[in-house]
Amino acid sequence: MERGNILSNEVQEYFERLAARIRSASDVDSLNRYLNLYLKESNHDRRYFHFSVQASQQEGRVQLTGEVQYPEQIEGLVSLLKTLGFETENHVAVLTEGTRQGDRYGIVKVPFAGFYVEPNPETEQVTQARYGERVQVISGPRDGHYLVRSHDAYLGWASCECFEYCPKDRWLTWDNCPRVRFGTSYDHDGVTLLANTELPLRDKDQVEFPDGALQDLSQITGSGAQVERLPFAATSAIREKIIELARTWLETKYVWGARTNQGTDCSGFAQSMYGFCGIYLPRDARHQFLVGRVCGGRDFMQALPGDLLFFLGRTGVVTHVAISLGDYRFIHAGGGRVHEASLSPNDPDYQDQRAHTFFCAKRVIPA
Repeated sequence: MERGNILSNEVQEYFERLAARIRSASDVDSLNRYLNLYLKESNHDRRYFHFSVQASQQEGRVQLTGEVQYPEQIEGLVSLLKTLGFETENHVAVLTEGTRQGDRYGIVKVPFAGFYVEPNPETEQVTQARYGERVQVISGPRDGHYLVRSHDAYLGWASCECFEYCPKDRWLTWDNCPRVRFGTSYDHDGVTLLANTELPLRDKDQVEFPDGALQDLSQITGSGAQVERLPFAATSAIREKIIELARTWLETKYVWGARTNQGTDCSGFAQSMYGFCGIYLPRDARHQFLVGRVCGGRDFMQALPGDLLFFLGRTGVVTHVAISLGDYRFIHAGGGRVHEASLSPNDPDYQDQRAHTFFCAKRVIPA
């Protein structure tokens, strides 16, 4: 949900309230405690957001080093330290501001890839990605591992050897096509695909593998493997209905905690539109974000009408949700009312603040 447009003085008031709780102990020796408090108060979840920051004192100033995924994450910490009276030098790298070369986009080429909290398979495993699933490299390499984001937005360190790296164009089209699902295990070039593995079905009924190889579907089924075609359409009517219903709420006033056409907040609006079409969503934006597959980010966009767009708040966590109208246009409850807007500067409905806080798009309804 969103409390309207957050003005700079309101942001400052937030950090002053937080600082007041610890101001009596505002000293350099407590820097690590301030870092931990900031992470706790801002609800940073390491499963979804990368935040690796260190603070030290040099010549009377606080030196911040390390790396984060998004600028909002470090801007919030700098604001807190400033409110506490510290002079800071921010040398934290923002990973999304640069462009990785080479192996930024990958497809899992092993039966499954383990994601760990540290670049060490002896540490806690947070999730796995199956053969044929897309990943996006966020950071690394470190000790033979990359920090990667899975198709469902989980973050973890995985071995660099688990992925077939590919150009962005191939990565973008990997999921956006008809697909097949293996009902039994299948051996391909020395790798055993587990049952329930999904892969693209290209022209002439050829199955595409992460290494780029194409194999006739008839040859695969002829070997005894059970393979089923997955539906690739027939959901456009649901998407169209969501947009049709959403537009009937245009100009509905923004009301925190509400979810009717007499007043609504952002997540109540999204939940209602999906609910009218028989699809349940959690109530809050930060919980709605946990549903579906990633279909857009700050460096790519594949959102279809009806997909969900998520935005970051003042401390770098999800606080706002909108419904995509396709590409960079969307409809949402924000700025006092329900209205249409755009992330594209070439669109007359462009909203600069939303463009700068956009986090990702997620797909709940199959393409």
